Amino acid sequence: LDIDVDCSRHMTAANAAKVTAQILDKNKKVVSECVLKGTSPAVGTLNLKGVPVGDYTISCTMFGKDGKELYNYQQDYNHIGQPEWLKRKSGVMPGVVPYPYTPLTWKNNVLGVLNRNHTFKKSLLPASVTSLNRELMVSEPQLTFTANGRKYTVDNFTFKLRKSAPDEMIFDFNAVKGDLNFKGTITAEYDGFIWYDLQLVPTKNSIAVDNLQLTLKFPRKIAEMFNAHFFARENRVGQVRDLIELKRFPSVWLGNLDVGYTFVTESFEFWRNRDENKTYTIVPDAKNVTFNINFIDRKTVISAAKPY
Repeated sequence: LDIDVDCSRHMTAANAAKVTAQILDKNKKVVSECVLKGTSPAVGTLNLKGVPVGDYTISCTMFGKDGKELYNYQQDYNHIGQPEWLKRKSGVMPGVVPYPYTPLTWKNNVLGVLNRNHTFKKSLLPASVTSLNRELMVSEPQLTFTANGRKYTVDNFTFKLRKSAPDEMIFDFNAVKGDLNFKGTITAEYDGFIWYDLQLVPTKNSIAVDNLQLTLKFPRKIAEMFNAHFFARENRVGQVRDLIELKRFPSVWLGNLDVGYTFVTESFEFWRNRDENKTYTIVPDAKNVTFNINFIDRKTVISAAKPY
């Protein structure tokens, strides 16, 4: 069990010269212990070999240069042992959901993923998402595009379940609007991710698209903060108060301290933006927050299938 303690975050512990970690059973008996290396942070590993499954306490103690105890921190620890899937060389057991995750469910067009319910209707993304019994959406997400001076709302998606297993579900989806076919697959995984493989296919030889946008609307009490990041390279984070314009970040999260909604993309290859610093816009008003994802906002001719 890896232990990481940042002593600098506590006034007294910041003066620590030595940090130890212990696992205590219900009788306060030490079942594993180690001396951590460093202080800011102090890191180390507790040996769990031979430790029975059960409830324990992790105790971290900071000592001064004189060897006297400066501070002690304790927290509960539930030791679940080694899960069955971890004993396999591949680390994967098809169809098995490792603890603490839960099996996927699908009933009456409601997909259950990691204690969230996603209700599918006619929009590409779920029309309703509930997390901790709280509704995240104000209305159905809208996928819109403009071609030949006419704006279309793609609101006629159909979904067909292709694979159903406790750890993974795969759906095929399809819709046609204004000489464009939107088709692909949705892969839902037990760890909470729902992946979309979307193909834009012209129904004729080609089509000139001026705009392709996905719009999501959240209550302000849900979308209080945002976090846009390029993993360890770059990060923008803050409260949602005024208009926010974001560049091409692979991941954008909106939420509060309890729940949230994340958009992730693996590639910007076929995104076409006039200004890449305005790829995403977050627009708050008195009651709601609108999140716009701009795949295309400059004229683009599509003559063959394009993946998104």
